[in-house]
Amino acid sequence: MDHKIPAKVWTDDQVINVEFDAIEWLKNADIQELLEMEGCDWSRDLPADRVAINEAASNEAVADLFQYINLINKHTRNHIGFECLVDRSSAVNWLAANRPDDYHKLAVEKGLI
Repeated sequence: MDHKIPAKVWTDDQVINVEFDAIEWLKNADIQELLEMEGCDWSRDLPADRVAINEAASNEAVADLFQYINLINKHTRNHIGFECLVDRSSAVNWLAANRPDDYHKLAVEKGLI
């Protein structure tokens, strides 16, 4: 059984907040994506946003969040966006246990070891 990788995405206006499991993204991420995530501390930047965008394809609640953003931005001047956070500790621990080569590359590149 896979461990859960806690993640959350929320609209800038905090009207919608969705928690989800980022394990599928983590299983499929390449080393460059992992390095980019580490570079933004696994949150609040384009690499983390891509995790939420990817999740929207299979998670109705996340897809609804993006529909809400599009609706607000279409009908008001006060455009909003979103932020995403992936639990770094859970993700790095999972990488160490399940993708040790990529964990080592990440750790060496980012000076973690």
